[in-house]
Formats: sequence, structure tokens, C-alpha cells
Amino acid sequence: MAIVTVGVLMLSACSAGDGDMADVRSNIQASASTGVSFNGEWTVGKQVVDTARLVMTEALTVRLPETYLVGLCFNSAAKEYGTDKASVPAAIEPMGVPTRIEIRNQGYTDEAVFSDFTTAAEKYDGVMLYRSAYFVVNIDGVNYLVELLSTENGNAVYRADTMGWTIAIPVDRFRITNVETMEERVQQLDEPFTLYYNTTERIFDNSRGDRTSAA
Repeated sequence: MAIVTVGVLMLSACSAGDGDMADVRSNIQASASTGVSFNGEWTVGKQVVDTARLVMTEALTVRLPETYLVGLCFNSAAKEYGTDKASVPAAIEPMGVPTRIEIRNQGYTDEAVFSDFTTAAEKYDGVMLYRSAYFVVNIDGVNYLVELLSTENGNAVYRADTMGWTIAIPVDRFRITNVETMEERVQQLDEPFTLYYNTTERIFDNSRGDRTSAA
């Protein structure tokens, strides 16, 4: 629903005056230059599945809800390959490596700037898919890169009133790569879903006397 809403709102892009847009861009640039951070929540189907800190510089950096994603990714793989589904997640250790999200502006209104991810679509088994985000897990001493793939691109909304973010990441498949051997496989989900990240609190640099404010 958030993706559809973003698309509808972008149809009215450029409705704000140049001065309004300049102010919003100024806020974003100021945040990027100082590395402002946010606390926030990951949700799926309106249910909170994890919390994480977002760091904003020239890109958005945030840890994905790894435990939740591990359950989906590897339980699905266990089901497909006939292994013990219940035992698979216990052997997997998320490494806490944050994903880096680069975005580009697509439009704006008086209230917000709308962006999509800069990732280009690639063809997998004849299907064009976007690689929206990633995380790393360790299995028996070997690291695996797990990438989130989808036929839809991810998007982000920067809200001018709160200076907070909403990020939407559609997920259709996972690509799992052994970083030592570079062997990879793509795991398709039975039911695609969308990860949402919403900032709840903006973190300022206390060394400068700033205070934390709600986002």
C-alpha cells in the first residue's frame, strides 16, 4: 500500500514551489553532511519485527531485521530441499552487517521528497529483478551474503515536517552466495512481502548540545 501511495503522490510532484523544494533539499543535505542518525522500526504487515538505527550520509545505512529474514529465507529453503525445517535457523548466525541504500529523487510535494533505489534491475532465470538490500550470515564458520530481490524497486520517503524517513523494500526472492566459493542460488518465496522501515526518533550530536527529538 505504501508503494502505491508513493506512486500516486508522485503524480503531483512539482506542485510545491521552488522555494519549498529548496528548503526540503537543504534539510536533506544538512543531514547528509553531518551524518544524522535515527532510531526506527521494521514492520511487516503492520507488525513490528525489529528495531534498528538508520545513519544518513550520502546514502542510507541500516541493519535489516536479520532474524526475521533468516527464518523466511532458510526455512523456505529447508522446505524446498527436504531438510529439517525447525533445525535450520538455529545453525545460522546473523553478522549484523548493515545494508547500504543509495537513492535518487523522483518527485516532491509540500510535505515530502520521494525517492527510489538506484539499483538497476538484473535478469535472473529470465525475470528482471532488483537487488534492494542485503545482510550477512555465518553458517559453520562460512559467511554467506543474502540479497533481497524483487520485481519491484525499493523506495524511500523523506518527510519535511518531521525530517524522518519511511523505506519500503519489496521481497520476492533471496539470493544466497557463499562468499568463499562464490557459489550462489536464488530462493523464491511462496508469498512475496514488503519490509517497511519507519524512523521514530532523530538522534542529534550531543557533543554539540543538541537534543533528541521525535521523528
